[in-house]
Amino acid sequence: MRRLVFLFSALLCLTPAIAYSCQEYDDYIHFISEVDFASDSLYELCIHGSKAYMAAEDSGLVIVDVSNYLDLRQVGSLDSIRATSICVSGTIAVVCDNDFPDKTLYTVDVSNPSLPVVLGDLELPYAPLWGASVAAGEYAYVCGDMGQLMVVDISNPTTPVMENTVSGSGSDILIDDGRLYLATGGLTIFSLANPALPTLMSSLNLTGDNFDRLDKDGDIVCLVGIDHLNIVDVTDPNDPFRVWQQNLLNNPLDVAVSNGYAYIPVEDEDMIIYSLQDLWVSGTLPEEAPNHSAYIDILDGVAFYAERGHMVLIDISSEFPSIASYWIDMPGVWDIDINGNLTAIAAFGDGLKIYDTSTPSAPTLIGELALDGDIYDVTFIGTTVYVDGTSGRVIVDVATPSAPAVYDTPDSMGGEMYCIDDIGYFASGGWFRTYNLSDPYAPQLLDEIESSGARLAIVDSIAVVHGYDDIIIYDITDPNNLILLSELVVPAGMYDMSATRNVIIMTELLVGSLTLVDISDVSSPVMAGQVTTRNYPENVVCHDGIAYVTDRRGVAVYDAGHTDNISIVGGFLVGEYDIDTAEWVDDHLNGITVIGDRVYVLGEMGVHRANMQCSIVNNDCNDNGIDDLIEIADNPTIDWNGDGIIPNLSDSTG
Repeated sequence: MRRLVFLFSALLCLTPAIAYSCQEYDDYIHFISEVDFASDSLYELCIHGSKAYMAAEDSGLVIVDVSNYLDLRQVGSLDSIRATSICVSGTIAVVCDNDFPDKTLYTVDVSNPSLPVVLGDLELPYAPLWGASVAAGEYAYVCGDMGQLMVVDISNPTTPVMENTVSGSGSDILIDDGRLYLATGGLTIFSLANPALPTLMSSLNLTGDNFDRLDKDGDIVCLVGIDHLNIVDVTDPNDPFRVWQQNLLNNPLDVAVSNGYAYIPVEDEDMIIYSLQDLWVSGTLPEEAPNHSAYIDILDGVAFYAERGHMVLIDISSEFPSIASYWIDMPGVWDIDINGNLTAIAAFGDGLKIYDTSTPSAPTLIGELALDGDIYDVTFIGTTVYVDGTSGRVIVDVATPSAPAVYDTPDSMGGEMYCIDDIGYFASGGWFRTYNLSDPYAPQLLDEIESSGARLAIVDSIAVVHGYDDIIIYDITDPNNLILLSELVVPAGMYDMSATRNVIIMTELLVGSLTLVDISDVSSPVMAGQVTTRNYPENVVCHDGIAYVTDRRGVAVYDAGHTDNISIVGGFLVGEYDIDTAEWVDDHLNGITVIGDRVYVLGEMGVHRANMQCSIVNNDCNDNGIDDLIEIADNPTIDWNGDGIIPNLSDSTG
């Protein structure tokens, strides 16, 4: 099976006031310079060599020297012709004018950019569309009205000749790898095996309005239109398929794609940056960018960003941080723990795996150990890994990570485990126990107390143990003297449990909800209600007032700082696209944990790693709660239906 693996963030902004504020790019994107040029309008921008060519309508052709990014200068213009599109091949610029009744193509010698000269002209059979022409070698391709693509022979620029017209036109056009790509009501691809007569290869219809502009990076084509971004895989140009559709808050005017990011000027907004790996709106260009976006082109790590009479250069050459990545590709991951540069993985039926993660972008398997039964819990303690599974607790010596070995199999330390400051907490087999693990090879029992639960959460100085139909809260201030504080009967059959300072959150897999227990008074916990989820919740982990909940689609992120307003604040899908079938396949998730500033999602496909701050729309989440968050029931910010379409939150209330 061929596949594209993604951890998809399905974040959109809640209100225009916080639009696209998730990722800070100040350290990655830098203003270079700007220049004014003589024009009241702009219809096309073309970067060719060391020059920027602009179709400036009544101001004609404008040429800016960009050879020195710190000294941009307008070096030439040609206002004797009207320009509504521009493309360049060699030293010949092809300029089109669609001012009715004129339908003219001009060939212009730009070998001396300070003195451009018209060499020839051609009356076109159809009116050329704004900003929709491209030139390659001896031919120019011009999109015309009436659904026609015009092919013009410019081999002799003094006498351009209409070579052919082909059925199929669009509002933008580009050439790459011997193929011509058109933005239409979708994407149309022509072969240029015979450049004089383009041959249709495929036509992909896309839902929504026409898509006005497009750009290509590798095997991905991005198309933008009214309020929409579409991402299309063209690995097989005879059978392109849509990977994703994203609603945008405002009308996008252009798109340029480079190194996995789409840069999209938006009407009456700053330009937004969209990650094609994470599929999320991730930031904006700096304040120096024009206030009213227009056109963009990218060359060698520099974004050329132009509107009428003004152009800005932005350095985008730095590698951006990513919200998430498909980190370790291996089947059946159930738990993970990290100690420095080593990562231990519970591979369920395939034993313990030790990875060297000193280079986070390239984890390397360096050791493994086959164990009896299935394993589902791993915890690093010094140079050991405490492993638990169907055959009980195993202490594994990893002093030599490439050769992990069984050291001991204690029979009273099974179940869920936490380790804090050399103290181990264990809940299983009818007991809650504490151990001194300062010497992990020789654990010393400190205290034990009868307890029915097998799920465990530690919050400050309390431990919460969850049984089949109850929760028990213990004071663990002194691990040598465990004190029972309270008990509470809860609905039977909860799947998983975690806790913040004020709230216990339990997942009800079969019901599709979260059950909440208020523990603001730990001596008297009370049921605080339920929150209906978009899907069937499975695992939950809480960190700094935020709850990360896995389900059959991915991860939902909730503000869990208080019980009276548990609200969804973000989320992401987890899975892959099968290129052969063009279908999304969800990863079956087994667990989730927070280590440092990362959320690790564990599934049958492997380990997925997410930046927790970028999985949250509002980064001010804490135990005090958030006043301006949306309610779960009102705003479906996550694609729970699996159709790849995210609702436009600008139309939402909450």
